Amino acid sequence: MLANGEYLDVDHVILTSGHTGNVEPDANAALIPRPYPVDRYTRTIPRGATVGVEGLGLVATDVIIALTVGRGGSFAESGDRLRYLSSGDEPRLRLFSRSGFPYCSKAVATVDESDKFEAAVCTKEAIGAIQGGRATGQPRRQIDFRSQVLPWSSQRCRSGTTPSRPCLQTVARPPTR
Repeated sequence: MLANGEYLDVDHVILTSGHTGNVEPDANAALIPRPYPVDRYTRTIPRGATVGVEGLGLVATDVIIALTVGRGGSFAESGDRLRYLSSGDEPRLRLFSRSGFPYCSKAVATVDESDKFEAAVCTKEAIGAIQGGRATGQPRRQIDFRSQVLPWSSQRCRSGTTPSRPCLQTVARPPTR
């Protein structure tokens, strides 16, 4: 059951919560609490089975690749994009996360010692205005990233981005000792 009360009907569930431990299931072979090594289950899940992948981060990416490209799928260029070509041996994947959002990557490749990141475009207030919720006095609603956030944030980045003023910026402060 998902947080919104809906049920997701799947044959297998793979927990991809990263480096945190997962509770071992009570003899439930359909629940895979530890995604590594992926070879342990990628060949035992039948083609066409529905697999729920809980988590949307880097571990989920490993699972998705193992169950698609690892089973013979490939990518082909299609204009300026890549198109996935199914081998027919893949299961059906259903991705979900507790928050409903993809993994939030870090804005910089190094550790920000100030431990302070401030988004210039996709701020909590901006996303809250789209999503609603307690702070806005509006009912909270599901966000469709592709139709609601991506066009808006792309436009904001194009209109206000210069080499000295990036779309997303880290506000770094010297560490206090």
